[in-house]
Amino acid sequence: MKRYRIILVGPSLKTQGGISSVIRTYLASFQKDVKITFIPTYFGRNRAIDILFFVIAIFRITLNCITRPGAIFHINSSYYGSFLRKSILANICFVFRKKVLFHIHAGEFNLFIDAASDRKKRSIIKLLNRVNKVIILSESFKSYFSRYVKSEKLEVIYNPCPFVAEQYTKRSNNKLKLLFVGRIWHDKGAYDLLEAIKLIDSKDLTVQLFGDGEVKKFTDLVKAEGLDDIIKVNPWVSQKELLKLYDSSDLLVLPSYAEGLPMSVLEAMGRGLPVIATVVGGIPEAVSDGQNGYLIKPGDTLDLKTKIEIFLNNPELCTQMGKKSLEIAKEKFSIPVIKKKLLLTYEELL
Repeated sequence: MKRYRIILVGPSLKTQGGISSVIRTYLASFQKDVKITFIPTYFGRNRAIDILFFVIAIFRITLNCITRPGAIFHINSSYYGSFLRKSILANICFVFRKKVLFHIHAGEFNLFIDAASDRKKRSIIKLLNRVNKVIILSESFKSYFSRYVKSEKLEVIYNPCPFVAEQYTKRSNNKLKLLFVGRIWHDKGAYDLLEAIKLIDSKDLTVQLFGDGEVKKFTDLVKAEGLDDIIKVNPWVSQKELLKLYDSSDLLVLPSYAEGLPMSVLEAMGRGLPVIATVVGGIPEAVSDGQNGYLIKPGDTLDLKTKIEIFLNNPELCTQMGKKSLEIAKEKFSIPVIKKKLLLTYEELL
């Protein structure tokens, strides 16, 4: 039975990134339990269209405040421009005394607060204390936000993994197939991955990168290093194609400098892949060092190289750790688990 009316607010589903991926999962999986109206606020490809999206979002938020008396407004935000847009929409909801969940996805939101001027910092903290609940992605973030927001307002809800396999499927690749999914730039550690591959004296591996960002610059560097037979750079693909990529790869590598709880890590775990990632954001709550992958410090290319070589020298480790990844994904990040937690949060507000 549909019990709640949720106004879900976030970027267009046609954008790439973690927030839209989470929203797509909510829309695809939660509709049986929740009446969801989705309002996009941002398109991301054209400034004029972005302004139009936001103006329409203001109108739709106001209209829903007037016509949906029992609705909960679930606002999904990153930082900087995203936070500014969402704070304007949240303030409209406050005028009509609506229930507001403010869902923070940005892995660098703490840096956003710390770097803000005193006046702006007070404004950010004031908004977070006015909403009914602040949803964050990890327990590590909770300790930070507790400095500014009452702990009873903070709710840790992990991102959901949209496709958790029923059982583990063993790969039979002749070479170690590494996968990187995300924006190809410094902050995601793409260049650190390139440096690590340069240090590995083996041709028994391939690396596939999928994403946007500094694609040409990165591709040119790969060619200049003579690694274009090992490293392939590709644009974003559909979720259906991404699923096939996870199922045909051996290992996900994401050496980011900042994260919330990256969807690529959860998706890879849900398909039985071990993960090499950095000790940032909520990643240590998904990747247990030495059990379903390895954790390294951001920028430590020598350690990244060493960890990749461990899998090169021990192929069965992919199976052993991949099974553990799938087990963790089922227990902590599957859609039923996350749905239950979110519905309890809605229930509490009502």
